Amino acid sequence: MSQKLATALLIVWLVLLVPWFMAAQWVGLVFDGGVTWSAYLAVWSVWTYPLTVIAGAVLRKKAPAFILLPFLNALGLVIAR
Repeated sequence: MSQKLATALLIVWLVLLVPWFMAAQWVGLVFDGGVTWSAYLAVWSVWTYPLTVIAGAVLRKKAPAFILLPFLNALGLVIAR
């Protein structure tokens, strides 16, 4: 992966942090449907998103592929669906 692509993806992840502030507050409502593994997976996928963005940003200089780390959060939300 090129450095320019890694930088572009980092910008996308940072822009997606703006709606994350709202989603992080409301994601706990998934437990209204019951306490299930998919509810826990959805909550942890949303709450850990900033951590994966920070980890990807810090590690992208050494290994640009780490900028793909926030895709794991999206995958978690898809699985939790």
